[in-house]
Amino acid sequence: MTIFVNKPRSNIPALLIVFIIFLILGVLFSKYFATASSQHSLDSFKVIHLNWFTEIIFRNTIAFLVLSSTLFLGNIVSVIFFCVNGFNVGLICGQLPIFQSIVLLSPHGVIEITSYIWLVYAVTHVNHMKINIIRSYCLLFLAAIIEVFVTPGLALWLLGD
Repeated sequence: MTIFVNKPRSNIPALLIVFIIFLILGVLFSKYFATASSQHSLDSFKVIHLNWFTEIIFRNTIAFLVLSSTLFLGNIVSVIFFCVNGFNVGLICGQLPIFQSIVLLSPHGVIEITSYIWLVYAVTHVNHMKINIIRSYCLLFLAAIIEVFVTPGLALWLLGD
């Protein structure tokens, strides 16, 4: 039957919906069940450390490799990946005012999520898989650059004293 044919293109909107649902769940959990509130100080943005960049690249690369395992382990990996990431982003957003969440997460987050979506597309489509995986990682690298070198200045400018 054609019902069971894997249609990878239809998975991408579903993954975004899963991400958004778990983001909302993370915010709700953070608002109503988290006991310790983490206060983020803008003072930490005044000095940019190169080790931030290497740490972020390392974490993003691990996430990239985990999501790449969708190629071998199936779409369940991508669903779990977007659930966990959505919930984690929601936990952060739940601890911050809305505008601060947008300023701190949007500049790199949109590119990072796009990178992960592109990766899922790349590993579920045979055509040009290698180049699309490379492009996806380049986007992830760009997101790390923005997270370390652009977001702190933007946060100080928009949220600072």
